[in-house]
Amino acid sequence: MLDKIAVKKRPVLYLLLLAFVSGMRFSEMIALKRKDFDFEKNLMTISKARGYSSNMGDGEQETKSIASERVIEINKKQ
Repeated sequence: MLDKIAVKKRPVLYLLLLAFVSGMRFSEMIALKRKDFDFEKNLMTISKARGYSSNMGDGEQETKSIASERVIEINKKQ
């Protein structure tokens, strides 16, 4: 399936897949940094969000709730 999608459209597809499999909010996805991924242990840490509209503020901020801070296991590619 991925080989039929234009290369320039793939980043959007990857964000959608990440949202579907992880349950992350958009503001959490755009706040991710490389240090949030542990590829040796296959873990992803969600500890912050980023404002993207005028009513959310701008820049990095806390997640929506304490329960939103979590570690998600990343499935290995088979």
